[in-house]
Amino acid sequence: MGLRCEGPSPVGVVPAGSCRETSGHRHPTDDYRSTVTRDPARLYLWSGLLWYGALRAYWVSLVVRLTIQLELPSLQLVLLGTAMEAALLLAEVPTGVIADRFSRKWSIVIGFLGVGGAQIAAGVVETFPLLVASQIVWGIAFTFRSGADTAWVTDELGGPDEAEGLILRLARRQQVVAIGAIAGGAVLGRLTSLTTSVVVTGLLLIGAGLLLAVVMPETGFPRPAATTSEIGDGAMSDAGPSDAADGGAGAGRGGTIGGGLVIATRGLASTLSAGARATLGSRSLRVLLVVLILSGLGSEAVDRLDIRRLGDLGLAELDEVVLVGVIAMAEALVGAAVLWLTQRRFGTGRSADAMATLLAASAIGIAVLGLVAVLPVAAAGLVVQGGLRQAAAPFATAWANANAPSTVRATVHSFVEQANSVGEITGGVLLGLVAAASTVPTAMAVSALLMLGAATAATRDRGDPGPSGAIELR
Repeated sequence: MGLRCEGPSPVGVVPAGSCRETSGHRHPTDDYRSTVTRDPARLYLWSGLLWYGALRAYWVSLVVRLTIQLELPSLQLVLLGTAMEAALLLAEVPTGVIADRFSRKWSIVIGFLGVGGAQIAAGVVETFPLLVASQIVWGIAFTFRSGADTAWVTDELGGPDEAEGLILRLARRQQVVAIGAIAGGAVLGRLTSLTTSVVVTGLLLIGAGLLLAVVMPETGFPRPAATTSEIGDGAMSDAGPSDAADGGAGAGRGGTIGGGLVIATRGLASTLSAGARATLGSRSLRVLLVVLILSGLGSEAVDRLDIRRLGDLGLAELDEVVLVGVIAMAEALVGAAVLWLTQRRFGTGRSADAMATLLAASAIGIAVLGLVAVLPVAAAGLVVQGGLRQAAAPFATAWANANAPSTVRATVHSFVEQANSVGEITGGVLLGLVAAASTVPTAMAVSALLMLGAATAATRDRGDPGPSGAIELR
């Protein structure tokens, strides 16, 4: 006989009544389940690799399907991207709040299932309104996982110091996986059909989501407690006199639903407020927000105008989808190598220094792309700056993670992601206007200056988390 404890214990103490006696006989799957569920690092790595690979293969196959198979006009392609970006921007913070208030694990599961379902839909529907709907669902579902995965593994491992090396290790492996995923998606699409290639990526994510629902632990989640005022002002205000006489137990007969909604709403508002205080109250996080807004402003014009720039320099007319795939694989190779070298140079705990270096180098790459009128040199600048920017991304995650309180960790990550999105959307519009009013090289020169500004801002971080380390969530 032995004791088996069920249910998470957020403070590391097993609550009374949560343990029960079990027989000494073990089911054949117990050892396997125990190995998997007690190793959050392994779950974080394999699920992150599958997620990243499935998304990279999906986007390459989807672009081909939309442009060649369905022959969507340029305006509709732009509107599809706009719908997705809008969904990402609007849902990022609310879904982060939900993850912090209720469960990071189930937010991750919802993300896998929702994105997988949206990708299947994008692979089979053909009418434009349904394609738009699939992209909106994709964007919302994506934000459920965004930030929640990092928050989950950080608390399962015991803190940001334990998680930082894992975050960077995953990012390195993702760059390698991206190469195989892009090539694999292209081969599958050629051997079967574009629809099959897109649908398979969705099925993989749904299968992973179902598996995570079964094996994923959540023992480190800091569950917020309802305050007396929430209970008294929420549930009890909806209860009648007889319910109050029963100590509130009778509220379920008339006010449980209404009171529960009030409590839930106040809880979400409390989490949102605490997340905002943690983000804006930390000098280090404020610096990170500035860095990401500036880098977002500088990056979007490059992403939109890079192929056009190479064409202006005399690149032979190639299938644009093939060209995008080749560039993506080359950038992934550069990103993996640069990330490995940067981690060896800076180690852990110096994310701001690493980002400053990578962003400054990417500014040089953007300047080479925009200002050097020699095709091979400009193409090299494009690939190098893309790899450098990819290598910088996990350091931004580690930077935010190190300064985010456990209780609102996912919400802080959401605010950080939203800063980057705001920068990208704004930069795409403003620098697009600059390119239209002058030239593409001028827009890229401005992009390089903005990226250099982001690198300079990163040097202003002194690692002072400020009041964010003392945020209390009720």
